[in-house]
Order: sequence, then structure tokens, then C-alpha cells
Amino acid sequence: MLCYNNEVVKKQGGKNLNIPTKKLLTNNKQDGILMKSLRNNDKQLSKLRKKNLLTTY
Repeated sequence: MLCYNNEVVKKQGGKNLNIPTKKLLTNNKQDGILMKSLRNNDKQLSKLRKKNLLTTY
């Protein structure tokens, strides 16, 4: 079972059915952009922590 855009996609013969490749690629691209921004946020947070401007609870 594979969940894709809140739809359950059945696997048959090891291949995913009914998933347009273009959609998958754009989703991966968006995920990459999101991960990049998350990493940047982490960097900024660690800088603040080093300066003791941000306290962690």
C-alpha cells in the first residue's frame, strides 16, 4: 500500500498505478524546496542558540 495525496494506491506487480510521473516530479521538487528552507531555518536557529538569544526548553 502506498499513500499518495491522501489516496491509497494499490501496488500491482511492483509498480505503482495511477500516478502521473510529472506530478511525482513536481512533488519531489516542492519537497526539496521545503527541505532546503527547513535546513536554512535550522542554521538560523543554531546561530541564535550560539549567541544565547534563544533558550531551549
